[in-house]
Amino acid sequence: CEGYYELLNVFTPNGNGINDLYRPILPYKFVESIELKVFNRWGVLVFETTDPQINWNGTYLGTGEPLVDGTYFYVCKINEIKLAGIQARSVQGNITIFNQE
Repeated sequence: CEGYYELLNVFTPNGNGINDLYRPILPYKFVESIELKVFNRWGVLVFETTDPQINWNGTYLGTGEPLVDGTYFYVCKINEIKLAGIQARSVQGNITIFNQE
């Protein structure tokens, strides 16, 4: 069975209750875990998680401060459940944050 795990490229963590958390497209399937790392344009790590739900609120990993609007880049290793066991698949892309309402 093929795993299904897809990431969006934009979210708006502005506290209005709509699209405030960065999450994968639901439902995902056959995913055991992930290793997601998000970087700013200078290559500084701003967020990381191993939780497939992600639930990132757009804050900086080191301080908890909200990140500024802009484009951030991610690399994600997806550990998929296969008949032969856990197999890793890597994806990369960008995430745009819009904080304005």
